[in-house]
Amino acid sequence: MISNIFLYSLFIIYITAAVVDGSLPLFDLI
Repeated sequence: MISNIFLYSLFIIYITAAVVDGSLPLFDLI
């Protein structure tokens, strides 16, 4: 459960950072 919540939190932060930046340059890290 904790691991699932952790991944979900990272996803939220990931999307938020991408939106704030105005694009999705972070996708290059995948």
